[in-house]
Amino acid sequence: MIEGIESFTVLYIEPKEYSKSPSTEGGDEEYQLSDGRQPFSSLPVFSLNTITSGLQKTSLVSFLGFENSRLGQILSNDDGASFNKLLACISVPAYIPGWENKSLRKHLLHFDSMETDLRTCPGANPYAVYQTLLDIYAENPRLVLTSLGTKPTAIGICVFLINNHPNNSVEKQLGAIYDYPIKSINRTIGIGEIYSYELSIS
Repeated sequence: MIEGIESFTVLYIEPKEYSKSPSTEGGDEEYQLSDGRQPFSSLPVFSLNTITSGLQKTSLVSFLGFENSRLGQILSNDDGASFNKLLACISVPAYIPGWENKSLRKHLLHFDSMETDLRTCPGANPYAVYQTLLDIYAENPRLVLTSLGTKPTAIGICVFLINNHPNNSVEKQLGAIYDYPIKSINRTIGIGEIYSYELSIS
């Protein structure tokens, strides 16, 4: 526990809209969310050696947003070496009805590259994300998590990682990767719902 701190509050302001440009192919709009990113790397303390695990491969758990190139980078760099299954989580309900369909359509091309299991989870509910991850972890002994979706989803992932990392063993392992994107200026428009999340430290 951090000395003197037993709880804290996380505030999140939901965007009313994301900045976007019309699609040149007549599909969904393209969202301008980041200007660049680093290669995906393991988070400190959550590194998992997925290459030397022998025949036991790892399931990739990805909470999806609008930038399908991020998931594409993970799968392209791995090329089947580590991950044998993709657990793709779509935000349902999304901030605005229909946004989940945009996210799903943008990622469909990646689902053919490996066995894919689709899950749904509310985009603004970290507790539901936590419970979903508990279910997934019970069914999959080796997991690597990556947060590509909403900020509340990221909160749920962080709490899950912190609470479950001490349970790591030879038989059951948990890792996490991230690409640290450089956020675009004026990436959102307007203010939607405002959320307050209370977290305790014990």
